Amino acid sequence: MAGALAVTAQSVWRADPSIVPAVSSEPAPSSTASPSPTTSASPEVAATITVSSGPRIDRVAEQLAEDLFVTTDEALAAITDALPPEADGHAEGWVGAGTYRFLEGDTVADAASAMVEAQLTWLEEARVPRDAWRRTLVVASIVEQETPNPSQMAMVARVIENRLEAGMTLDVQSPLAYDLRADEHKIGDDGWAVDTPYNSYIHEGLPPTPVGAPTREALAAAVDPAPGDWMYFLVDPDTGSTQFFVTFEEFAVAVDELHPGTGASE
Repeated sequence: MAGALAVTAQSVWRADPSIVPAVSSEPAPSSTASPSPTTSASPEVAATITVSSGPRIDRVAEQLAEDLFVTTDEALAAITDALPPEADGHAEGWVGAGTYRFLEGDTVADAASAMVEAQLTWLEEARVPRDAWRRTLVVASIVEQETPNPSQMAMVARVIENRLEAGMTLDVQSPLAYDLRADEHKIGDDGWAVDTPYNSYIHEGLPPTPVGAPTREALAAAVDPAPGDWMYFLVDPDTGSTQFFVTFEEFAVAVDELHPGTGASE
């Protein structure tokens, strides 16, 4: 594979303590010392990639390709090859938001493996059963997209779980926006009515894959939703604050106040 940069999972962690190590042992000695956790810049650090909250996996692959001097297809293939069986070949959501630092002399395959491994390590340390990994990432990715306020993510996660338990559609826009690539072009009114498993207004349950890269805060919310009986939430576009409601009547009043004339659907 083209390029000569990558990283082991241990190296990612040692370069940036915010990334969870994939193993507990120290990396094997090498001819060049690993960068100190307290050093922000070092001659051994060859590339730094920051995955912000919410981007699609192809955007992550583009950034990885640019910084490691490979093609986007090669970077995406490396990420896909690093996935666990639970991902079923779909890389979306299996690289979490965070900062990854790579060292000289590694390969892009190792870099991709380290990025995926950091996500898996978090799931393992949060004691998420393997058969719940994908579901947790799906819920976390929706939580990430639906509220800009980390302090309210656990409440949004509770609304999602309450609606799933009640057999209701989720009625959230982010999965459909992901499927239609609404971040790239404007979607007309008719376009939002498309019949796809990502349309949570017409299909019950969760979408088939995550819908972006979740942060640790969103993952924590998905693992441990806040207690509550809310069934609806609404983000104030002016303040970014999310309001929560138990009854549809309360929700409908809030929608009319924030978005006059639009109405609310149950």
